[in-house]
Amino acid sequence: MTRRILCVGVLALFFVPVPGRAAGPSVKKLESEVTSWWKKQWPDQTLVHVAKKTECEKGELEDPTRKDKSGKPRKLSTCLIKADIYLERGFRLLIYRETFLHFVGNTLKGVQLGELQKSWKDGMPLPTSEQVAAEVMARLTAAGATQPVINIREISRQPRIAGENLRASALLDVAFQKDGREAKYEKVLLTFETDGTEWRALPTPLF
Repeated sequence: MTRRILCVGVLALFFVPVPGRAAGPSVKKLESEVTSWWKKQWPDQTLVHVAKKTECEKGELEDPTRKDKSGKPRKLSTCLIKADIYLERGFRLLIYRETFLHFVGNTLKGVQLGELQKSWKDGMPLPTSEQVAAEVMARLTAAGATQPVINIREISRQPRIAGENLRASALLDVAFQKDGREAKYEKVLLTFETDGTEWRALPTPLF
C-alpha cells in the first residue's frame, strides 16, 4: 500500500525501527496534537476520534536542517504510533486506517496517512421543495422566461449513491412564457448531488 507522507515544518520522515520503546504522549495530548494538525491541513474536516493501534515504538527521524561532520542529516529519536483516524465532513465519514503518527517528544512532527475508507452518516436531509423551486426559477430567469408556474410532483425519498457522492432527484411540471409564447413541460427531472456538505443541482438541461 502506498502512503502519502505529510510533514510539519522542515522535517523529512525516514522511519527506522530500533529495539525498545520510547515514552509517548498521553492519549489526551495525542488527540490534541492530531486535532491541531488536522485543522491546519483540512479545516473542513472534523476529527472525531483517534484509535491507537500500537504504543510508542522507538525510531529515528532524519532532520535535513542539521548535518553531522560528514554532511549527512542528523538523526533524532522519534516515537511512532499507529492509529485509525476517524473524521467527519458534513454527512461523510472518513477513516484513515493504520495511520503513522510521528512524534518528537510530545509534539507531532509528521503524519503518514493510511488507507482511506469512506461511508455515509444516516440522516442526510434531501433537497427541499424551496430549493428545487429556486433552482428552476433561477434557470428560467436566466433564459428570459416569464410567468413561471412550477408544480413539484415528488422528490426522492432517499438519496442514492453515485460514485463518491449522493444524488437525489425531483420530478416536476413547468410552464412559462417566452418570446410571446406559452411553453409547458411535464415530468421534468432535476437532479441534485452532494459530497456530504450541501446539495447542488447538476448543470444538465431541463428542457
